[in-house]
Amino acid sequence: MSAPALTLLYVPADRPDRVAKGLDSAADVVLAELGFPSSVVARMREGGAV
Repeated sequence: MSAPALTLLYVPADRPDRVAKGLDSAADVVLAELGFPSSVVARMREGGAV
């Protein structure tokens, strides 16, 4: 017998609106990512690093 599949949702911890939206979602687990703020990711995308 296999274990049921779980839905994991990663959200940026520096965006409270996304954390709240994640908690309201149907995901089984919501992981608030503390280590890499979304503002850093946006700057990296602008510079072509991602």
